[in-house]
Amino acid sequence: MINKKSRIIILKKSILYASTVFLMLTVTAFSKTSVSCAKDALRLCAENIIPSLFPFFVLSQFLINTGFASTAGKYLSPVMRPLFKVSGAGGIAFFIGIISGYPSGAKAICDLLRSGALQKEESERLLPYCNNSGPLFIIGAVGLGMLKNMQAGIFLYIIHIVSAIITGISLRFFSAGKIKTKNILYNTVSLPENYGAAFSYSIKDSVSSILSVCGFIVFFSSATAPFIALLGENMTGNILMGITEVTGGILKISQNYDINTALPVISALLGFGGICVTLQVMGIVKTENLSMKPYIQGKLLQGAISFVLCKTALNKMLVASTFSIESTINFETGNLGAAITSIFIICAFYFSVLALRKNFKKD
Repeated sequence: MINKKSRIIILKKSILYASTVFLMLTVTAFSKTSVSCAKDALRLCAENIIPSLFPFFVLSQFLINTGFASTAGKYLSPVMRPLFKVSGAGGIAFFIGIISGYPSGAKAICDLLRSGALQKEESERLLPYCNNSGPLFIIGAVGLGMLKNMQAGIFLYIIHIVSAIITGISLRFFSAGKIKTKNILYNTVSLPENYGAAFSYSIKDSVSSILSVCGFIVFFSSATAPFIALLGENMTGNILMGITEVTGGILKISQNYDINTALPVISALLGFGGICVTLQVMGIVKTENLSMKPYIQGKLLQGAISFVLCKTALNKMLVASTFSIESTINFETGNLGAAITSIFIICAFYFSVLALRKNFKKD
């Protein structure tokens, strides 16, 4: 007799198999569209993803392999512990995440966990706000390439960093348990004798990681193309495309909507990262047995925060008269000050609510 648990397993497998077969048939029926999108994705990987991510993969891996992260963590602890309640070594992952882009932050966290610089609980809490989009993508690809406005890209990147920091601080209020950071680690980690071997390992490991990233991008671009084509050129379809694969969704939104409408949605998509990035992270962290639940919850929170911050800042800056896709954004001092003030007020109110919520639970 089949018990309830076995029935659930059979049902899940049936849905998985049926969905896979349906996807194969759909891609076959819309093969021309899928092939075209796959070619565009390969071009994106060759021209943008590999040049921008691979060097950071290698260098970050090399720093961690040579013990730099553990040493630097000692000096970053005074910042990371009060803000995020994690060890100082987490600052390395945060820095790599906001500089090099998806999924470098997740990879750095796993490397730090393997080296002993981080604990499992810390790593799970760090994942959401350390795995972010980098300046080369937001400022270069999105701002200059898609929106034709570099200052819009800079604006989005600032919002992205602020939302990541707010997300990280927020997660400390929802931590399931207390993390005991390690002090002795900084004196026990020794440097390897052969730096050439460490660099060689960094190259090999980074090649595997970058191929995995590109594989995810090409697959999702090709597999989702038929569904996006069926939905048509509307905001719902573009948002769904962005939720699935963020690059393609942002491109469509930037092409079809004015900048006042596009920026908050793009900001939210950048904060969330998309299902494609989520699966990339899942593939990276599976070897360390890290839970993906905190990551998904944190990225949803960051996406919401990014939308609110961007929308509020745009309203305060009166962007209807100062932003234009064809021209340069004019950041007037007064408008910029109003935007920063509004962001500060939102953050102060948000953290006050969190603090009151925590104190209420204690009482």
